[in-house]
Amino acid sequence: MASAGQFLDIQSLGALVKTLTNAQLKHILRNEGLAVSGVKASLQLRIIDYIERLSQGGLVEQYDNLRRFVYDTARQPVPAPSTTQSTSGQHYQPPSANQPLPTQHRPSPLNISMPSHGLAPGRLTFKDSPFYTVMEPLTLTVECKVREQTRDSVELKVVLSPGVASRLQVDSNLRVMVYCAADTGLNQYTKSDIAFPHQVELKVNLDEVKANLRGLKNKPGTTRPADVTPYIRKKPGYLNNIVMTYALTQKRFFVLVNLVQRHPVEELVAELKRRKIISKEQVLREMRNKADDSDIVTTSSVLSLKCPLSTLRIEVPCRSIICTHNQCFDASSFLQLQEQAPTWSCPICSKATSFESLQIDQYVDDILRLTSFDVEQVIVEPDGRWSSPNYEDSTKTGGSTPATDDDDELVEIREPGVTPIKQESLSAPTFSLQRTPTQSREPSATSSAAHPSTNKRSAAQVIDLTGSDEEDDDIPIRPAKRPALNSISRSSPRQEFCNPYGGGFLNGRNVPLSSQQNSEYTETFAMSFDTPASPLNASDPHARLLGASCLDFLLIELVPMAERLAKELTSEDTLLDDEEVRETTFFRLESLGYRVGQGLAERFSRDRPRFADNLDVIKFLCKDLWTIFFKKQVDNLKTNHRGVYVLTDNSFRPFARMSTSVRNEAVSMAQAYLWFPCGVIRGALSNLGITTTVQAESAELPGATFQIKTVNPKP
Repeated sequence: MASAGQFLDIQSLGALVKTLTNAQLKHILRNEGLAVSGVKASLQLRIIDYIERLSQGGLVEQYDNLRRFVYDTARQPVPAPSTTQSTSGQHYQPPSANQPLPTQHRPSPLNISMPSHGLAPGRLTFKDSPFYTVMEPLTLTVECKVREQTRDSVELKVVLSPGVASRLQVDSNLRVMVYCAADTGLNQYTKSDIAFPHQVELKVNLDEVKANLRGLKNKPGTTRPADVTPYIRKKPGYLNNIVMTYALTQKRFFVLVNLVQRHPVEELVAELKRRKIISKEQVLREMRNKADDSDIVTTSSVLSLKCPLSTLRIEVPCRSIICTHNQCFDASSFLQLQEQAPTWSCPICSKATSFESLQIDQYVDDILRLTSFDVEQVIVEPDGRWSSPNYEDSTKTGGSTPATDDDDELVEIREPGVTPIKQESLSAPTFSLQRTPTQSREPSATSSAAHPSTNKRSAAQVIDLTGSDEEDDDIPIRPAKRPALNSISRSSPRQEFCNPYGGGFLNGRNVPLSSQQNSEYTETFAMSFDTPASPLNASDPHARLLGASCLDFLLIELVPMAERLAKELTSEDTLLDDEEVRETTFFRLESLGYRVGQGLAERFSRDRPRFADNLDVIKFLCKDLWTIFFKKQVDNLKTNHRGVYVLTDNSFRPFARMSTSVRNEAVSMAQAYLWFPCGVIRGALSNLGITTTVQAESAELPGATFQIKTVNPKP
């Protein structure tokens, strides 16, 4: 066995390997009889692993030969090895894949005995974040071994010094955070992404830490460190015990605790204002250069003054210097989103960006200062001149906007002269955290609203949600309401039962439930046993409308049942956190609703003529199907004529009887009851020939807003 001094330059040798080209790497691999297939990172890792195996096995002669060959290939002189100091406990020497880290280490700087898991002396570094600055490590790096079938725990002990404890008590931005990274084989050479095991639980002083330790799916680098400051005892010398329990891992992880200085969003926005800006002259020069290009025909464009992330008016307009578009987003909204899930991609063009590349656009900032708060967009000419319909002193008179099919703004659809059920603002709905998330991350088309004064689309665009679809047919006469079955009501032993959502009830008999028209819909939802009328144009004389009360009862039972199944169907060895239970529950509810919607649409549309286009299908959904499902029509329909439809129901039947004593809690609980209707809508539209994604939100009970996006919108 060779002495440790023979392998002192193993790290410098590995760093040199990472600077070689593909041809040089393959030349070294061929010389050692190793495989030469794979990408550059694989070749580097293969050589570094081979170097480590030689070091672990004490093969001094082979190691020296390889070392000289690597330096010769890199055309660098071979440095003389130094043997004046020992490497024991002073350098982090990465182990081989089948050898665990040593369990004996030098004492912790905090004079604490550490657990038996392998430790690395603080060589693990993480990618920089503008929101955090690592001040100092509070523990050594602890290895989380692979556990493919079982679970395991690692323990970190934190003892605060008097100086750190006093600073934590007075500075709210000084935080104690747990960092974790997956083993890539190159952690000692590169900065690592924060990544926790998929099945993980974190406890501090026996208190469970409620934090999202996952990030976005299939997006490395979107996980945040776990802030454990509220759980730490801020007393000098107190032994804080941090335990991380994990299971079912396919690779090793490394975890440690750092003292971090947090930088709030307000501080970062202030820093943006102090740094270099994109000047107005630079923007105008770029516009004129594009306009003067003979190979490119430039036309006027629409510049939205609303942030595509928050759908609110931009306050601090910024964009990345690598982006070629002039559209900006609000700095605060963007940074708040990155603080939650750091994807660092432009919300306009999806290009990769960073905080260092963000700059304030002076051109857009001037437009925001010179326009009133209600102006949501302006027209920008190729030479940089801009105009607004509501800005009379602009450099261009008229302020009219040419008709274009590229506009993604929403247009409210209603019949002139017909008073809607409830007049609403034309501002697009804000789909925030309380909505059902969609599976794609495409930009929402609801980021800008329509102006009645613009000429982009004729105001005579008519979609009548109150009349019949057949212009030449007489309005059918609604059959007289049949008398209630009083004898059944009196003989029922459960007559006093009251459904919190309203509607009828089942008493063990096959009793048809009522289905009233919209004109008789009231807020009380009184229970009734009226015999429902037959569907319009129905060829089946025995056909009956859907029992809305049955749908109410079904929804009331489905939500807790789906949550119960999500918990019961998991294996005992699988740890599901609250977010996983919610995802499984919502997926089951949406899938059930999808099948129900397909069947209902097939039943209630079979006697109708074919629909001419997608808009007719949406009208049928808003009028006929919505009345069948929820006893009323949709209150408001908006579309951008490019495959996006926004349906607003100001008194959504499943929410009509929900308690709103605690608003935030009520809105959060109501979220689960939107997934089944979303599935019903998606299934109904699928049966009618439109593939869509459906998401919903409820900003104020009992209202609900549904956004429908066609996957392949037809022209």
